[in-house]
Amino acid sequence: MTIEEYTHRLLPIRDKLFRLACRFLPDADDARDMVQDAYLKLWTSKTQLDDVKNMEAMAMAVTRNLCLDKLKSHASKYRSEAPADYQNPDYQTPDRHFEHQEVKQWIKRLVITLPEQQRTVMHLRDVEGMEMDQIALVTGQTPNAARVNLSRARKRVKEELEKIYSYETIS
Repeated sequence: MTIEEYTHRLLPIRDKLFRLACRFLPDADDARDMVQDAYLKLWTSKTQLDDVKNMEAMAMAVTRNLCLDKLKSHASKYRSEAPADYQNPDYQTPDRHFEHQEVKQWIKRLVITLPEQQRTVMHLRDVEGMEMDQIALVTGQTPNAARVNLSRARKRVKEELEKIYSYETIS
């Protein structure tokens, strides 16, 4: 793989890799470091990349694995922090904006409590918009297992949100 091919195939997905890293690591600087490490790792193995059919899935898997390694090595630092907020909401009235932010915070808290596989599949599908076949490649699961994990994750988040908001309306 030449420098031009590498640049053409991998640089356009930098933002996706960063968003994925941000879902795992709450510190944006650490997330940027993981993306850089992923690019370095991919560059050092560029001779084997010619056989890769889906470069995006490969880069996502490398980034995910590096983030998981970072989390394992610094488990106490990242234990209870929420992922970095990297999306700006559209303009809304102040009340709507506050409600939206509150729901978003609840969802983040609930997603963090999901098992790692469910959390990853949910992020790749709902945030990154990846297809199930790509998610299966990134996570090392079968497409059916990825679908099951996504369904369970969504169901659990929905049920927990319903509990939270039904409790608030009763009081």
